[in-house]
Amino acid sequence: MAFRVINHEEARAVDLIVGGSSIVWVKGAAAVHTSGLMALGAIDQNGSVHYICDETVTTGSAAGDVVRFLKVGNHVRISADCEDAPAQTDVGTLCDLAGASSLDPNSATDALFFIEAIDISRGNGAVGTSTVVTGYFQSAQANAL
Repeated sequence: MAFRVINHEEARAVDLIVGGSSIVWVKGAAAVHTSGLMALGAIDQNGSVHYICDETVTTGSAAGDVVRFLKVGNHVRISADCEDAPAQTDVGTLCDLAGASSLDPNSATDALFFIEAIDISRGNGAVGTSTVVTGYFQSAQANAL
């Protein structure tokens, strides 16, 4: 399910123009600006994630389609899927995207997401079994730009 906004009252919905290439936008996917158009977040994302897709839609092959996004930042708490179960030592650290729909808790090159806690209710009640964390996206680090 990717990224889920926890405190919806803080996330502002905005309609933005997306790039072409018949992209399948999935609700909860991380999104970024690329040359003035929206694109899916990716591994080695050298810039901030400011939006999460708020609807599932397949766009056309030409730029110009409009998709609804939620504006996020360090004031918007997010429940996020990870590609691997994070360790307790990952709490309080920054991590990278593993793709548009998950985090890589073992990588902090781009330092895009701050892990506040591991959601152990999503595993069997123990750290090391859940692949869901809570936290927030932050602005890009100067060394990541």
